[in-house]
Amino acid sequence: MKQVEFKTKIKTMYDPKDVELYKYVEVPKFKRGHCDMPAFRKHKTFGAYANSDMFESMLERACKEKLQYGSNRILHLDKMPPGVSIDKSKFLAVVSFDL
Repeated sequence: MKQVEFKTKIKTMYDPKDVELYKYVEVPKFKRGHCDMPAFRKHKTFGAYANSDMFESMLERACKEKLQYGSNRILHLDKMPPGVSIDKSKFLAVVSFDL
């Protein structure tokens, strides 16, 4: 299991008439701190690059493919991709998924 997780605040987008359109979270730039590194070091694809400078760009590409976010780097809570879980029980939401 290659667990990736990040903490973020849930935000709300409103239209000009103050009607709620949707809730979303902002996706950070992924780094090693977001990963379960022992699992990534054992993985057949990421293992050889886990300690390399190329790891973060590989991680970013894989996460973008999994989460399907655009250039604005936001995830709509009502359109979460399969396999992505979000824990909203605390002030900061925890978004986690496997690659």
